[in-house]
Order: sequence, then structure tokens, then C-alpha cells
Amino acid sequence: RPEIEIFERAGLLFVSPGGLDDNFLLQQADANGAFIVSNDRFTDHIRDRGYDPDWIEYHRVPFMFNPDFSPEPDALVRMQ
Repeated sequence: RPEIEIFERAGLLFVSPGGLDDNFLLQQADANGAFIVSNDRFTDHIRDRGYDPDWIEYHRVPFMFNPDFSPEPDALVRMQ
């Protein structure tokens, strides 16, 4: 889709290889100093793959729809 390709070319969107999406996401966020917009706490990656829980907590941006997209305010402060 053309609207997605714009973000991919700009390096703002990555398509993960099948079955490795969480690991790919965490690696890309680490390599690029990015934040992760997700409600997943990645506890399996902390437990099974040795990811630093403090790093994940700092880089994870939880969200909800109320009715619009609403990231957690504390996460927005960390991103500034």
C-alpha cells in the first residue's frame, strides 16, 4: 500500500519476518533508539531471552482508545 511504503522508505516502519515479530521489534527499537507502542509487557522476552526489564519499561508506550488513540501520559514524558 502506498501510504505504508512512505513510512518504510523513511525508516519509520519495519515489517517483521514471520514468527519473530516481538524479537524483531525489540531488536529494531534497541538498534534505532526507538520507542515501542504496545500494551505487551514482553515478560516472555525478559524471562526467556534476557531482555532488561528496565529497558523495556522505559521504551514501551502503553496506550488505549478513549475513544481516540491515547498513549500513557508518563510514556509521552519519557519520549520528550
